[in-house]
Amino acid sequence: QIPEYPSPYFRGKNGGVFRRPSQDEEGDPVLVYEHDFYALKRMKDPEHGEVVLFRLHLPHDGVQEFILTAAVICSKDGLRQALAQHGLVTYKSQYENLTTYVVLSVKNLQYSKKAEMMRTQFGWVDGDSKFILGDREITADGVFYSPPSSTTQDVASKMYVKGDFEKWKEVFNLYAKPGLEPQAFGALTAFGSPLLKFTGLKGAIINLIHPTSGSGKSTVLFMCNSVSGQPEELTSMFKDTFNAKIHQLGVMNNLANTIDEITNMSGMEFSDLAYSISQGRGKNKMKGSTNELRINNTKWQGMTLTSSNASFYEKLGVAKSSPDGESMRLLEYKIEPTDLIAADYAKQMFDHQLNENYGHAGEVYIKYLVNNLEEVKSSLIAIQQKIDKEMHLTNRERFWSAVISCNITGGLIARNLGLHTYDMRTIYLWATQHM
Repeated sequence: QIPEYPSPYFRGKNGGVFRRPSQDEEGDPVLVYEHDFYALKRMKDPEHGEVVLFRLHLPHDGVQEFILTAAVICSKDGLRQALAQHGLVTYKSQYENLTTYVVLSVKNLQYSKKAEMMRTQFGWVDGDSKFILGDREITADGVFYSPPSSTTQDVASKMYVKGDFEKWKEVFNLYAKPGLEPQAFGALTAFGSPLLKFTGLKGAIINLIHPTSGSGKSTVLFMCNSVSGQPEELTSMFKDTFNAKIHQLGVMNNLANTIDEITNMSGMEFSDLAYSISQGRGKNKMKGSTNELRINNTKWQGMTLTSSNASFYEKLGVAKSSPDGESMRLLEYKIEPTDLIAADYAKQMFDHQLNENYGHAGEVYIKYLVNNLEEVKSSLIAIQQKIDKEMHLTNRERFWSAVISCNITGGLIARNLGLHTYDMRTIYLWATQHM
């Protein structure tokens, strides 16, 4: 829907931006720009301050949206360069009218609408009534565009829908084979992580281990990521700095966070990571110029799925005399090599088909959560109470209880939505017996 342009500008009969002549001028309306172009809304970015979302219609490239900062809009040369970067090519004689139109559009928005706050992380917002998934805001009223902020734009660019939904399901359902319950449980973290918030915990870790490469540990992480976006690019690596890992945690927030091949991490480094994840926030920092704390927006409530060639239960035992605190925040199990999926077929499906088809299931699943949240919470509580009773669990095992409850509840919901065909009872029995 194209809004009415601010006077004296108007949309031409066949599109484009025109300016009506003033009372002192004579002649026909002046062409400002050949294609439809207009400001949609003002927003507050945590790093760049006020920004404005614009929409441009091009005849062969379709509709595209982009953001300009208020600082760029107020800079004559900066604005021309920024507009050109987004495809608005003008003659010198057109440019003055175009810049006046842009500034007037922003001023008009200042009178008509309050600036929105850009999201700095994904997950539940506004009293759990909405969920941010990449550049989408999922609400009970529908799915709306939520422009990524400078904080989220890099990760959001990897969270999109590609390929065919049925082809994605064909790959994801490979873990429905009996004997692949460990792999299926790890992949279900994509559906379990958005529920962890409702257990009262901030974060927990699931670590998949096997001493050799090629057992399929990394593939489980990619399968988990494929629910929301690009399977491999959403995965952090061991070589990423600790601060980068924490930043990713803050951005993902309620979504599953994955870190591949943490084998080379020392026991003490893992201890720091485990405590940080379970505490649900990054480190507080002081301002450089004053004796006060910086605002800490790096917070989360979700699960982290990792892979390694070595057990961190063992590493923690070597590094610390009393590693019980970190160990109880970690659910660790082996992913054994398997021939249940033929090697050639697995390579085709996991390395090729999965990387061409992904991102479909996340929106379907989150839509259901948003529209049925109270029912989902009740189911989660009931399943956790069942696990705690059957396993005689205490507060000491609360992390294990929460992780399994979330993955089972999320897996059941996803199955009912037709997103997979896993045997949830078999996975439940495997998970509780493992614990």
